Amino acid sequence: MPEPAGDRGSLDQPPSPVTRTERWHVAWLLIAAAIVLLWPTHAWKSYRNVMEAVRLYEVRAIVEDGTFCIDRQIKEYGDLNGRASVDGRAYSDKPIGLSLAAVPAYWAMHRIGSWTGVDWTMQALRYAAAALCVTLPTILIGGVMYRAWRSMGIAHGLSMLGVGVYLFGSLATPYSTQFVGHQPAAVLVFGHFALSRSFTKTTPGWMFALAGLMAGWGAMTDYFSAFAHAIIGLSYARRPRWTGLAWGAFGALIGFAPLLIHNAITFGGPLSPAYAHEATKEFTAQHTTGFHGVVWPRWESVAGLLISREKGLLVLCPYVAMAIAGAVVGVMNPRWRREAIVCAASVLTVGFLACSVLEWKAGWTIGPRHMVSVMPLIMTLVVMAVSRWKLLTPWLAIFGLASGAVMLGATFTLPAFDAAFGNPIAEQTAYLVREGALTTTIGSSIGWPRWWALAVPAAAVLLAVWLIGHAIRRELLRGYGVSTIAAIVAVSCGGWWLLQDHPTEPRQRVTAQAKLAGYLDHHDVKAATLERALAADPSPTLWGAAGPMLVTAYHDMGDTARAREATDRWKNGIGAAKRP
Repeated sequence: MPEPAGDRGSLDQPPSPVTRTERWHVAWLLIAAAIVLLWPTHAWKSYRNVMEAVRLYEVRAIVEDGTFCIDRQIKEYGDLNGRASVDGRAYSDKPIGLSLAAVPAYWAMHRIGSWTGVDWTMQALRYAAAALCVTLPTILIGGVMYRAWRSMGIAHGLSMLGVGVYLFGSLATPYSTQFVGHQPAAVLVFGHFALSRSFTKTTPGWMFALAGLMAGWGAMTDYFSAFAHAIIGLSYARRPRWTGLAWGAFGALIGFAPLLIHNAITFGGPLSPAYAHEATKEFTAQHTTGFHGVVWPRWESVAGLLISREKGLLVLCPYVAMAIAGAVVGVMNPRWRREAIVCAASVLTVGFLACSVLEWKAGWTIGPRHMVSVMPLIMTLVVMAVSRWKLLTPWLAIFGLASGAVMLGATFTLPAFDAAFGNPIAEQTAYLVREGALTTTIGSSIGWPRWWALAVPAAAVLLAVWLIGHAIRRELLRGYGVSTIAAIVAVSCGGWWLLQDHPTEPRQRVTAQAKLAGYLDHHDVKAATLERALAADPSPTLWGAAGPMLVTAYHDMGDTARAREATDRWKNGIGAAKRP
């Protein structure tokens, strides 16, 4: 069947220069993303992300105490999992790249605080460190992605769409607001990938050193991303003269050396990792199985990380399926072959490792967190596919909108899925949004009402949608009506099925939901949820589980009268079988 004119996209077109208008459109898209991703502060009193907390402890220990030991921080701010222990002293068990990146910023903040009398709370430090070391670099890499794709011959509209989907509707969205290492690792992976595309025999040595530095620092920020950096390095190993490779190796050594020095000082040897010194029995058992917890992929982990409602990447970001077609298209085209092979090999390698982790669910996380570092490479394959078949443009746009609703919903409630839920999209995110149990934001911190606090990021999202829609309007209006309707129907059916499905046992679900509302400091929502559940099911079993939580909720609200009433109802009403 003959191909419609224009369907080949930019596959056979040379790269076109970026116009001034296009630059402004990209700039406004990145500004809109910055507003949205910097708006949530996640300054909860009742909940903390352990992966963030242990890194923040390490940052404070380095700046305030001149040591890697976090004993004082544990004593002052509370104990936690995710720590290593040597000779009775506690240390972080996380890759140290992100912690070290935050040290200069916190050193300046700490000095200014000591001069001005400002005490940096853990919540304030968490927000500042995440903003400087995670969120802003993510916005920057969005611009780098746009320029790299344009240099590959991808059209302006599709490049805008790809960047918008990445920033607003991918795993990068929630992880870019958290002080964890996966998203900074993604920034370093794509930075290395984009820089390496220009390497030739005449490339100056400092560029190879910079690429090596990215690779080394990335490897000690997220261990699995080291394999992506290795694949990128192999892809240009034959191009430069040996001096360029020597500069690259030197940069990689400089970037990775801090981890070796840290291990030598802390754990007795440069090759002695923190995972070999876990402090808790649970984590010790995990990391002493296989190679520090990495075994082999199992059907459970492969299906769980790809298609399950709990963690499935294709459920959270269904447009990722287009990456398969993008890899085929890229390999078949000489101009994209190197990029396609690098992206596909990196994604498959890191995906293989993610599915090989013994504890593949990886706790309270959104989707397969170990795949975050290669998400920009997945998006590169996706835009390759859409560039080849423009009729996929409405599918990417509509799937991107659906994924954006899920990712932004999680980001502005709790950017971590409770492991108790079989379908966290419906049972956690939709519940919290419906109840108005939102995270803390810049707006709420200055006293704006709960929903009004979202006015600014909502306006920024609308601006981004308008910019992208304006850029791809021709593709949406040039005879792809059937494709657009099919995409809308597919998303509608999938969304309806997903939101109607509640696999978790009802009593377990309601207590877990109430607990989440309490974690987000919405104790009124917690109490209301429990009251509704007890009114519908006043059984001794539910009272035994929900009664103590209801009393605690009223106490946290400062309503002692209702707390006493709830205590009496728990003890004497409806045959409750348990007491605190």
